[in-house]
Amino acid sequence: MAVNVSCSGRVLAVGLDLTAGEYLVYEVSFLGAQAVFAITDLTGAVILSPSTPPVTPGKCRTRWPLTTPSQDDVTHTLVVHFVAATQYIYSAIRYDKSGNQLQTCKNCTYASTTATDYFPEALRILLTK
Repeated sequence: MAVNVSCSGRVLAVGLDLTAGEYLVYEVSFLGAQAVFAITDLTGAVILSPSTPPVTPGKCRTRWPLTTPSQDDVTHTLVVHFVAATQYIYSAIRYDKSGNQLQTCKNCTYASTTATDYFPEALRILLTK
């Protein structure tokens, strides 16, 4: 079975001005017994996963970057698996240094009732630093 994808915001790439204090907030929530997902960079470093302390039950969130990355062009990829969850909601929001929302980069819902389904969603980030 295919994964049903519904998005109200879904850019492929975003500029992030670190010199101006901009940052991203990633959030993943799920419906089901257990989440199986990860947001990673191209080196395999985990940015967000179910092992991140949840902000509420069924919802994980993190801010990125916590330190200045060495690269100017990075890609973060969310991969969700439907082994024990039937739906994931993923958002990636760009903020200014005062915490004002600048852009919704990703706002997507992924759903499947087939345990073997998975879905990848990438976001390229072009940094100014």
